[in-house]
Amino acid sequence: MKAINFISLPLLFSMALISCKTNNHTEDYLQKVLGSLAKIESATYTAQAEAWQPGDTTALFTFCELINEYDNPADTTIGASFVSFDCDEPAKFKSGYDGKVRI
Repeated sequence: MKAINFISLPLLFSMALISCKTNNHTEDYLQKVLGSLAKIESATYTAQAEAWQPGDTTALFTFCELINEYDNPADTTIGASFVSFDCDEPAKFKSGYDGKVRI
């Protein structure tokens, strides 16, 4: 039993060293990704949603929004302002947030 513990202790120690090295590499990569995300000032994307009733085979309703989002460092709640439009009619305003009020 002591021989097994004697062999497993160095094995566990070496595994711990390998995992620490891997974590540093992963941490460096995540810091690089976070730095890249911080450089993004605006984004445009679509959001699609469906509502279903329990047991139904078709959606009760579906909708699509085109969202334009902008970096807003002055806003301490979200950190961004956005406007959303209907995907089918891009001139049709649906909602927005300017950093102070959501409309």
